[in-house]
Amino acid sequence: MKPLAIIIPCYNMEKYILTALNSILNQENQESFCDVFIIDDGSQDNSLQIVEQFINKNKLNNFYFHKKNNGNWGSVINFAKNNLNLNSQYVTILDADDYYKEDLFAELKKHIDNNYDLIFTGFYEIKKKSRIHKGYLIPNKGDQIIAKKYMRFPSLIPLCKFFKTKLFTQLNDLEEKVSYQDIILWNKFIDLAENFYYIKKEYGYYLNHREGASSTQPFNEQRIKIMMKIINHLLINKDIYLNGYL
Repeated sequence: MKPLAIIIPCYNMEKYILTALNSILNQENQESFCDVFIIDDGSQDNSLQIVEQFINKNKLNNFYFHKKNNGNWGSVINFAKNNLNLNSQYVTILDADDYYKEDLFAELKKHIDNNYDLIFTGFYEIKKKSRIHKGYLIPNKGDQIIAKKYMRFPSLIPLCKFFKTKLFTQLNDLEEKVSYQDIILWNKFIDLAENFYYIKKEYGYYLNHREGASSTQPFNEQRIKIMMKIINHLLINKDIYLNGYL
C-alpha cells in the first residue's frame, strides 16, 4: 500500500495538464510514494495525446490514464471511487489546472502515519490581472489539530486536501452533469471524519482565472439554482457543526 493516490480530473486541459503532472513527477521519491490516476472526462482537445506522451516519455509505472464520457467533475470522482483500486492510505484530488509545490511530499511524510482522517495545507491563489501568488491560509496559530466544528470553511477546492482513503471510498456518489460538487464532497467527508490536521504553509498553486472554469462564471439564473440546491442539501443534513457557515 502506498501512502497516497492522486486523482486528476481532466477536461480540455491541454494548456495546463503538463504543469500539474510535472509538479508530481518532481516530488521527492514520487514513484514509491504515490499512484496517479488521470481521468479524462471526454476531452475534445489534445489532452489525451499530451498525457499519453508524458507517461511514455518518462516511463512512468505509477501513472494511469483512464477515459470516460463527459459527465462533469462529480462523475470523475464517482468513477475513481467506484472503478479504481485506491489501495493507499490517503487520496487527494488535483484539478488539472492546479499544481503542487516541489516539497509537498517531503512534508506529508512527516504526518502520513499519524492516522488523521484529513490532512490539509494552505495554497497560493494565482490571479489573472497581477499574476501575484496570494497565499491562502486559515487563521490559526500554526500546524495543529483542528476541531470538527471549525471545518466548515469557504475554501472548498480540493487542492492540498488529503482524505483517508477508507473514508473517501464510503462517500455516496456525487451528482453528475452539474457544477460545484466539490462543496458537496467536502461536506460529505466532514460528516464521516473526526480528526483533522492542518499544516499552516502553502504547498499548492490554485489557478483562479481560467476561462471556462465554474468559479469564473457569472451569477446567472442557472448558477444561482445550482448554489441553492447545494445550500438545501447542506440544510437537510441539519449538521450541528455548520456553525454559521451558511
